[in-house]
Amino acid sequence: MTELLASVRNLEEARLAVQIPIGILDMKDPEHGALGALDEHTIRKIVQFVAGRNLTSATIGDLPPDSERISQKIQATATLGVDYIKIGLSDSDWLIRYLPTLQSLTNKAQLVGVLFADHFEDLCGPCHLLKAAGFKGAMVDTEDKNLGSLRTIKSDTALQQFTQTAQKTGLLCGLAGSLQYEDIDALLALSPNYLGFRSALCVNNQRATTLSMAKIKKIASRLNPPSVRLSA
Repeated sequence: MTELLASVRNLEEARLAVQIPIGILDMKDPEHGALGALDEHTIRKIVQFVAGRNLTSATIGDLPPDSERISQKIQATATLGVDYIKIGLSDSDWLIRYLPTLQSLTNKAQLVGVLFADHFEDLCGPCHLLKAAGFKGAMVDTEDKNLGSLRTIKSDTALQQFTQTAQKTGLLCGLAGSLQYEDIDALLALSPNYLGFRSALCVNNQRATTLSMAKIKKIASRLNPPSVRLSA
């Protein structure tokens, strides 16, 4: 089953989102880049509010290539109680260079590598590297939101190859990147574990505006219809 990863930016949005069955409550600041980090106080408040009712994830932010700073941020985020920590990966060279640092932290947190589709030509090779390093999962997202949705940057065939490779290596996998409701049917056919949404859950489909309960319900219902929930 493919579940919803819904991104929230504050406690008020978290209160709204958890009223609907979702897979992962994701925490990030959409006004500070594709993987902008929320402040630690906000993350801690959301985790305390969720109290284990939902899986949670948080990003470490769009950090410069500094292994010490990345390590410190991962360790600090891990102390806040989130289930998964998402790390944006710029390209294969970046991943190979910092893999030893990241590998040393996989015993402290469940890490998810986010491959930016606008930088990675090959989405499959990094899956093997992430698995070998002890990562829990891999996601594909887009860094430059002005380029359009994930499906305008990568073909469905390429995304299917990614999901199959990730799952064969034992990684949880997700797809995100300015996805809209209309993308759901095609992406469900690829069987990712998660589909990540932000802009499509917001008023006027703008990622910096507030979440809309009606939009969350619409997308969550398509991913996890009542008949499926009852038979599970």
